[in-house]
Amino acid sequence: MILLTAKEVAKRLKVKPSWIIEQLRARTRRRTRHPLPVHRLGKMPRFVWEEVEAWLLEKDRIRK
Repeated sequence: MILLTAKEVAKRLKVKPSWIIEQLRARTRRRTRHPLPVHRLGKMPRFVWEEVEAWLLEKDRIRK
């Protein structure tokens, strides 16, 4: 299992790192059914790519 930073996930998703951070903030502001999966090492958010991919597939399935 490789842990990625928000910047690395943003690069793979082709979005700005600020979008990733906003998803994390939204997670704490309101309870969402399917929040972006994150692991915290202290205050630093880290992501497992396989979990992010599963999250994207689930989001896509819900929208359809």
